[in-house]
Amino acid sequence: MIRFPAGANLIAYVAVLGFVPFAFAVFSQFRTHVAALIVILAGELFLPMRAGFDLPFLPFIGRETLPYIAAGLCLATRRPSILRRARLGTGIEAFGLLSAVGLLGTTVTNLDPVQFGSRLLQPMDVLEAVTGSMTLILTYALPVFIGRAVFRSGAALRDALVAVALGGLVYIPVILIELKISPQLHYLTYGYQSPLWAIDVRYGGFRPFGWMTEGLALAIYMVGAIGGAAGLRKARMSAVPFRSIPGANLISRYAAPLLVVALVLCKSIASAIFGVTEWVLITLFRPRMQTRVALALAAVLLVYPVLRSVNAIPTTEIISWLGEIDADRAQSLNARFENEDGMLAHARDRLVFGWGGYGRNWVIDKETGDNLTIPDGQWVIAISAYGLVGFLCVFLIYVVSISSTWYRLDRIRDPQIRTLVAACALIVAFRAIDLIPNGLFSFYSLFMAGVLQGSVNGTLASERVARAIKLRASAVGSSEPDPVPAGPQH
Repeated sequence: MIRFPAGANLIAYVAVLGFVPFAFAVFSQFRTHVAALIVILAGELFLPMRAGFDLPFLPFIGRETLPYIAAGLCLATRRPSILRRARLGTGIEAFGLLSAVGLLGTTVTNLDPVQFGSRLLQPMDVLEAVTGSMTLILTYALPVFIGRAVFRSGAALRDALVAVALGGLVYIPVILIELKISPQLHYLTYGYQSPLWAIDVRYGGFRPFGWMTEGLALAIYMVGAIGGAAGLRKARMSAVPFRSIPGANLISRYAAPLLVVALVLCKSIASAIFGVTEWVLITLFRPRMQTRVALALAAVLLVYPVLRSVNAIPTTEIISWLGEIDADRAQSLNARFENEDGMLAHARDRLVFGWGGYGRNWVIDKETGDNLTIPDGQWVIAISAYGLVGFLCVFLIYVVSISSTWYRLDRIRDPQIRTLVAACALIVAFRAIDLIPNGLFSFYSLFMAGVLQGSVNGTLASERVARAIKLRASAVGSSEPDPVPAGPQH
């Protein structure tokens, strides 16, 4: 029922077992959207990895899903009207719900065992499809729905950006410490180390990751933190919620540059490019241009698999160019391209619903049964495991949230809210584009997609109400009779 890695100490048990009571305590003390931010970011930044609840007929509940389940339970019991008003399935979380339906197609088309030499991969199990469907709902629907349901105003969006920026600022000392001692804080806190610790050796040292799953997960989080701080600065709102704190305005002014430096220290080239580009876009360009860039990045999510499938991307030239800059990164990118080629070729055999689980979507040697590829990019994992149906259900969450924001941005009258909305759209876009080379490290990007849609919906609704009240008041005023002059009439 409870699963913890070997070596886990008492702190690890307290952190996981006490997280739901912690969430209820937070919701009893703070406003709804602030409580949701505290609970979700506490899990995102500090919960131990590979520890959680292994319950019958449910997927494993660990650091990736526990914060959203805890927040969902608090909302369902303490703020049920918020969930009822949001109406599950009427927003972009509907794509996450459809992915669970698509899994039934994946299961039905994969009831056959697959033989590779002496290795036999089991067929999909109809009963386990229920567990798989729950996994997809908790992964792709619940975080989006919470974000859309809870964040319904520009003020709530501002607090979301404040929270993500503060999370990055809190992690700056973590980055500096682990650059010095190597990624040890998770081990020192919880008593066991990440199995991915060895792969974070970079440039004569280590890539920090604190309590996250690996260095890339921390780097892409810092990209979002830069977007939050830069957006707040552009909108002239403090990145620190309490202006009475000494130095708060100073932190607000220099938060984004500090986070850019911290991101560079994370030693991830792609993430550093994303973060610097995001900072420049938010700082120098108007919200309309920012959303156009976000829309272009969203389009890449859908176009890239098509271009890769027809060999329209010059992978050889890209690797050659990168090799002149960094031979190790060129070798890593070449391995990614080779993995994509192999998995795409394998995925074509069951393109609509994919190969399912149990490693059936991997490329395996037909003679020896050895794995020939290591799945990496989330897009190719989604296509190979769940087919085009599953891929579209996942990635349309990002694409629709960004495209609808681009379409409706000019309807938002408040320039500060427009600035925050555009910054959030870029955060979602860069988190989404990272799913081309990398996996889905956490569900925070899906949560932010829900925050983006909910805040735009709520802002436009409140502005419509305000205009209606103003029009009604002016109509009532114009229908009143002219005042009778005082005094005698001659």
